[in-house]
Amino acid sequence: MELYKIFIGLHIAGGSAGLLSGIFVLLTQKGNTRHKLLGNFFHWGMNIAGLTSLALSQMRPNPFLFLVGVFTLYMNYTGKKYLSYQNKASKPEWLDHAVSLTMLSVGILFIWKGNILLKSDSFGWVYVVFGFISLFMTLGDFRFALQKEPPAFAWLQLHLQRMIGTFIAAATAFLVVNVNMEPAYLIWLAPTAILTPLIIFWSQQYKNKRP
Repeated sequence: MELYKIFIGLHIAGGSAGLLSGIFVLLTQKGNTRHKLLGNFFHWGMNIAGLTSLALSQMRPNPFLFLVGVFTLYMNYTGKKYLSYQNKASKPEWLDHAVSLTMLSVGILFIWKGNILLKSDSFGWVYVVFGFISLFMTLGDFRFALQKEPPAFAWLQLHLQRMIGTFIAAATAFLVVNVNMEPAYLIWLAPTAILTPLIIFWSQQYKNKRP
């Protein structure tokens, strides 16, 4: 019981730090010193939140914590990793491929579980939506890895997508815990619906930009 309380405390601390710093990361000018400092704070806060989610979901079986934990860790890892690819000499390594393959498998599992759940519960839409997002992101990983010379700012597009995706996970967890609303899937999907246009807007800004 005491160990569970310790993990709960770490989870709340990491998630709170990530959510608050993430708000400021979104609002600060991209690339400056403040943005980088807050970004590192956000990254480590969300790592703590994601890892403790997985641990807590096993101590007391909880699909909500497992779903958020896997999604958070994948988005957070790849979002940070894509920063290293601004150096064209850097290429995805075996661990990067392993992470993408794992998330691809989990995404397929989400869609499968969601379709089964939809027969009796509208919450299945949460699994389906997060599953398709996972497939979209992992296919983006493989497409990037297979390109001999990716577009100049592809790494930045993918970095923005993944870090906003991580923030979506943090905002989703906060709303699910603190807001009681029916049907529940609306709360789960609200951050995705609100922030996805921001991902599209920033991605388009860098799609055809040249160095």
